[in-house]
Amino acid sequence: MGYLMRVPSADVRLQVCDSIAAFYHPKAPRQQVEGLHPTSPSYKPQMAEESGVAETLVLSLALLEEQPAVRLQVLRTLQLLSSASGLNCSLILRVRGASKICALMNEPDSSGRLLRRCTDVLGNLLELGSKEEATSQLSTTDCFMALKEAFVNLLLNGHRRSDLQLRNDLLLICTAVAGNPKAPLIESGFAKQLILFATFPEIKSHNPLVRNLKLSFSDEDFEMKKLLFNMLVVMSRDLSAVQLLQEGKVLLALLQHVRPGEAPRRGEWTAAQQEELQLQALATLVSLVPLLPQDYLTCQGSTRLLLLMDWCISAGLLTKMEASSEEEDAVALEIKMDALLVLSTLCDNDAHRKELFGPEGVELLVRFLKMDPALFYSGLGHNKLILTTVDCIW
Repeated sequence: MGYLMRVPSADVRLQVCDSIAAFYHPKAPRQQVEGLHPTSPSYKPQMAEESGVAETLVLSLALLEEQPAVRLQVLRTLQLLSSASGLNCSLILRVRGASKICALMNEPDSSGRLLRRCTDVLGNLLELGSKEEATSQLSTTDCFMALKEAFVNLLLNGHRRSDLQLRNDLLLICTAVAGNPKAPLIESGFAKQLILFATFPEIKSHNPLVRNLKLSFSDEDFEMKKLLFNMLVVMSRDLSAVQLLQEGKVLLALLQHVRPGEAPRRGEWTAAQQEELQLQALATLVSLVPLLPQDYLTCQGSTRLLLLMDWCISAGLLTKMEASSEEEDAVALEIKMDALLVLSTLCDNDAHRKELFGPEGVELLVRFLKMDPALFYSGLGHNKLILTTVDCIW
């Protein structure tokens, strides 16, 4: 059936796509023929996989430059095939389908559906196919520039909820590709832009990209913020990105979230969102602080962390030093553990930083060591907290 895509007729090609899609959404026969029985629902999809039709459809994309409607329908069919099985994903990747589809994502499209179709197929290939092969194909300069263009355009010009969701899906794909050491994250200029977006609005900038950028503090913007923090961790694995992280004042931006509980201001993150961002900022600091120790000292990072821990204790969020019927806050416990891990990493084999830790820091550690042993079995993480405390002392 796939070979019929060679017939230069839009109607034939569209019918091929519809027929393949019907394999996955079968309709009950109008009437049973005596002596015959319908095939099982899984038979036709299995035959489609074994025939290699997914591979043929990818190759047919080169024939459809003058038939955008057909191309869109082929991508819809590939979206269906790639979501159905890992075998179909393998077939698509075998003919370099990831790079071929990525090359189409910024093509002119009056329907507004091309980018979504391409993004969905790429997401399926990364999730159900060989992630190593998919990221390898997407790590070329052309593909990475296409991903960059699509993401930045949606960030600056997308306003509908569907646009924001698509933007986040693209960022997920970019993060997966950035994990490949061969990806031109820095050479493409994308790393510098991502750092700019990750530190907005904490760091003021006159860069045209963020001059008119506004966050709606929606769930989609919240998700993007977390994804950008995660991208910073991915970048930190490449030492050539350290200078960009320093120039972008990344630590200063992250430490803006490490502040004792402030009431949310109107038009900003909710209290629950602030708490989650605080956790992720602390987790991100664990990876970045060892690379940027001077920035950490300049920003008085240890003082900020100690103030945060002191607030957590005084607010009654982390410990039950005295008898209390209130339950522990598991999220606050995690904040505490991340903060201790940052301090432990920073002070390791550095006498001067140990001095900066000071009597206040020692007093906090002693209070943790006096924790009621019964709390170790609460299931909230006190056992991990005591281990983190011992590690920090060690």
